This record gives sequence, C-alpha cells and structure tokens, in this order.
Amino acid sequence: MWLPYSMFLSVAILTILPVVLGAKTSTCREPSGMPNFNVMRFTGLWYEYSRNYNDFEDGCDCITTDISIVNATTITASTCCQKTQISNETQTCDIGISNILANPEKKEAVFQYSRTGGKDGSTVSVVATDYENYAILNACDRISEDEERGLVWVVTRRTEVNPLQITLIDQVLRLANFDKNKIIKQKHGVDICKSNRPALGSR
Repeated sequence: MWLPYSMFLSVAILTILPVVLGAKTSTCREPSGMPNFNVMRFTGLWYEYSRNYNDFEDGCDCITTDISIVNATTITASTCCQKTQISNETQTCDIGISNILANPEKKEAVFQYSRTGGKDGSTVSVVATDYENYAILNACDRISEDEERGLVWVVTRRTEVNPLQITLIDQVLRLANFDKNKIIKQKHGVDICKSNRPALGSR
C-alpha cells in the first residue's frame, strides 16, 4: 500500500526524531595524552598563554595554574583568574582535582578533572610539554548530559615567550591538528600577572 507523501513525511520525521533528540552534541576528541608523563616535572606554576573560547574564563586578564601532587594518582590544580580592573567579583582562585585515568605503568597524561562550579567527569590531556617552557592541553568539558565541547590551552612557565618557543608551539598545534585560528592569545603579559596571586577562595 502506498502512503500519501504528506503521511510518509510525517512517519519519517517521527522515526528519525528520537534518534536526533538522543544524539549528543560534541566537539571533543578521544583522550590522548603524551606517554611516559613525568608528573613531578609538571608541578609548579603555569601561565595561560592562549586558548580557544570558553565562558568560565571569559574576562580574565591573567590566568595562572599552580600544580601540586596529592598522591601517586592525583594532582591538585589551583587556578586563579586575575583582572586588571579590581572589583568585588575579580581576583578569584579555585581548586580542581585531577585524577590520572591511564594505567600508572603507562604514565599516560590523561586526567579526570572536576572544575569548581562545573560538571564532574571532564577529561583533560597533556598533549605535549617540555616541562621547562610550555605545555599544550586538550580537554573535553561536559556542559550537560547532551553537550560536550573540546577545549585547548597553551600554558607557559613565564609571562614572556620568545619567538623560538612560539614557533615550536605553533608546530605542535599544527601536528596535533588543532585550529590555530580559534586559539586566542591571552593577556599574560599584563602587569596584573606580575602581582601576587590572591589567596585561595578569595575575591
């Protein structure tokens, strides 16, 4: 029996709709961290050099992250957002806990990251680092049960980055197939970055 076109179209839409509604929107990659990762060498202070857009860091003039070890499988990342224009809602620091997901014997740089105020279960990977100058991180931020977004950060040990290091960072981004045009340089050289980081939880 042939169905009228309008009825056929309605049936087709009703058939496809549950699949569409159940689909997850995601720009994330499969987690892949560098092998033989040395957690101890990764500890210490990092400055955010560049990143793609995310709303939870919007408006920050200087973002720093201080990494310390909790135990063999866990690190603490204390991240501070500092703004040039001081107000009651600036100069904030929060703590996130990152658990190493990979087999400890492989020492793969993949962590499960819980960001303060965000959803638990986000994944962050250290794609590349020389420990002394730069690191490139890739994350999958779970906004909701139905939406995930891929994020990229470039962090450096100092506020000033020389041209040779910039060239190397650009090469790594290209080899990792990250869209450089979507990675925005931050104001890591502003004076606020030279000031002391605020105390944890302070405003």
